[in-house]
Amino acid sequence: MNENHSTLADLRREIDEIDDGLHRLLMQRASVVMRIAEGKRQQSDTSLPIRAGRGAEILRRRCLNHRGPLPAAVMARLRREIISAFSPLHGPVDIALFAPRKAASYWELARSHFGASPMAATVPSFWAAMPRPCE
Repeated sequence: MNENHSTLADLRREIDEIDDGLHRLLMQRASVVMRIAEGKRQQSDTSLPIRAGRGAEILRRRCLNHRGPLPAAVMARLRREIISAFSPLHGPVDIALFAPRKAASYWELARSHFGASPMAATVPSFWAAMPRPCE
């Protein structure tokens, strides 16, 4: 029994080390994202913070290379949240959502697609969400 507790304690320490490593990598990623954002500012790059094509390409690559017991859908969700969390470092990310009143499923769909980080606001019509070319 004592050996079993020691093994569990060792495994828990290993999990803690992995979690610490994940945190370090996320902070390292944030640093690189900040450097990219600065490079874009210096080059007057006005591209959108969220590049859907690049995100989809990365997600496909992750899914193709994914192995192990963690479901690919969970990995995809984690990836989406990482992108969502780091995108505002490039510039503001606002989501306009046209949804009937009290339609939580629309909000959940937007959160599922864009992640939890971007600011979302409901708008009264589809057209209110569209950019106006003359403004």
